[in-house]
Amino acid sequence: MLQSFNLTIFNISKKWIKNGIKINEKFSSTLTCNKKNDNFVKPIKPRKVVTWSEEEIKRLHDAISEYGPNWKIIWENFFKPHRSPRLLNQKWRVLNMIKQRPSYYNHWTPEEDEILKNGIKIYGAGKWVEISKLFKQRDSLQVRSRWKVISSKTRGKWTPEEDSKLLELIKEHGNKWTMIGKTFNRSPDDVYLHYFYLNRVKWTKDEDKKLYDLVKKYGEDWEVIKKYFPRRSFYDIKLRYIKYPRTNPNINVGKWNLEEIAAFNKAFCEFGKKWKYVADSIRTRTPNQCSQYYYRIFKKSVNND
Repeated sequence: MLQSFNLTIFNISKKWIKNGIKINEKFSSTLTCNKKNDNFVKPIKPRKVVTWSEEEIKRLHDAISEYGPNWKIIWENFFKPHRSPRLLNQKWRVLNMIKQRPSYYNHWTPEEDEILKNGIKIYGAGKWVEISKLFKQRDSLQVRSRWKVISSKTRGKWTPEEDSKLLELIKEHGNKWTMIGKTFNRSPDDVYLHYFYLNRVKWTKDEDKKLYDLVKKYGEDWEVIKKYFPRRSFYDIKLRYIKYPRTNPNINVGKWNLEEIAAFNKAFCEFGKKWKYVADSIRTRTPNQCSQYYYRIFKKSVNND
């Protein structure tokens, strides 16, 4: 059994570190962690999900009619060993939800899509409560979600003509994103983000250095930091901080050291590809850096073996 340990590095040659990293990667990539005791065990294949058949659903209905919600008895008499009592209970709850709110679990029909499109023409995007009244069994949340799906398929990329029109409308009406969005059949968020994209200004090295120093001094106090960047939005500043590790004084850049690799291996065993949790465990790397390390180095070493 292997135990976790911390390494303290003193004067070690670069060649020794490089060889150590290779050995560490090859060894760790062939093992999977047991979350309970941190022992290394063989990888476990995920259990195959078996779809419920119509015959099984009918059998479940008949069993409920005879025994009520006594899952252990139903399991022993009708479904053992394939469906556990817990799965029977879950399936019955889903069937009841479908019975109570069928529209939530039914696909939208072409006729319903046409009603939605006409509602958008009459009321405009955003008036979801009014549009939902055109349906018998659809509420405002469903209508809004469906419109996102439809509009993403039909509106496509912004054209140069739309870009020009967007800038003209903003110059005329200001940041009335909802009103402007109706002109393009786009959401307010889509309009705002595209406007931000059109007006983005490239960050300079001096700005990156300033952001680095300010975070080092004030931490992630964006209210204070924003005062030093009057021409940039909170969104722009935070996005730069998240996407560009060199602006974060607590994050390492460049090659991974042995301690970081050991921390990554342990965190990956526990959290898998949940990079935020992996990064929180390492503390000196961002989620994006952890993802890049996995795909560029860790995964390749597994495939090569």
